[in-house]
Amino acid sequence: APRSAPLIAAPEDRRTAEIEDINFGETGGNLPLEDDWDGAGSLGLYSLVEQDLNEFFGWYLDQLGESWTPVSDLVVVDSATDEVTCGGDELSGPELEYAAVYCQDENIVVIDGEGLAADLNSIGDFAVASELGQLWATAAQAQLGVADNDEATLQADCMTGFWAASTFPGIEDVTPSTDLVISSGDLDEGIIGFLAYGTSGEGSPTVFERSDAFRTGVFGAPTACEEYGPLG
Repeated sequence: APRSAPLIAAPEDRRTAEIEDINFGETGGNLPLEDDWDGAGSLGLYSLVEQDLNEFFGWYLDQLGESWTPVSDLVVVDSATDEVTCGGDELSGPELEYAAVYCQDENIVVIDGEGLAADLNSIGDFAVASELGQLWATAAQAQLGVADNDEATLQADCMTGFWAASTFPGIEDVTPSTDLVISSGDLDEGIIGFLAYGTSGEGSPTVFERSDAFRTGVFGAPTACEEYGPLG
């Protein structure tokens, strides 16, 4: 995985503050996934990321002159016991193993908590967050009518990078209702997640293409992800 690669200052039209000398090799502590992890009612990563992503994409689509319908729910499943309706179909058992999907008809995001999320979390909490970010980006693409573009996966990765940059300390806060802040090393966790659990098969983007798309979003303006196709 790419490490010790400093991020350069972001363009002035990207944010009101700059990102300087951030090192991918630095890592911070992991936030527990579930709520009430401290016995005092504190929110876990799932809840914080869900709130932050809904608020971020509301802001993002507004920058594009479009409206955003928040994703209705983040459904964390156990493939051994749970069933969920997605696209009008009932999914269970093997169909939910390592599942990570946006269900457009139901407007929900589904992720296998016991399999995929647990394995991503062993890499780091932002590996989980970036997987969720990619699914929220897919929801945004669906709402913009661009989900079927040839480079839709790379565009979603780019949008995920754009969201990730918004959570750095000192960057303009576009999601004031949440206190989600990531450390510089968290970006590395997202890249490693791509390496370990990225798309595969003929015609799928390579992990290097996905990493480049993610970086394009980190450094880009709201329209930067149009490099991979129109945004509406």
